Amino acid sequence: MPLALEKSIDIGVVGNEDAQVFLREIDLFTLIKKLVTPFAIPLKREK
Repeated sequence: MPLALEKSIDIGVVGNEDAQVFLREIDLFTLIKKLVTPFAIPLKREK
């Protein structure tokens, strides 16, 4: 997880083995949104 390492985010992954995760598309979207949103750059809205 290069981005997590770069931002010093501990995502709780231990080891180098690949894993399969089975989940619904909406659950994956929610997970990614929760991981990314705190680090997103706010966009300026034009008037």
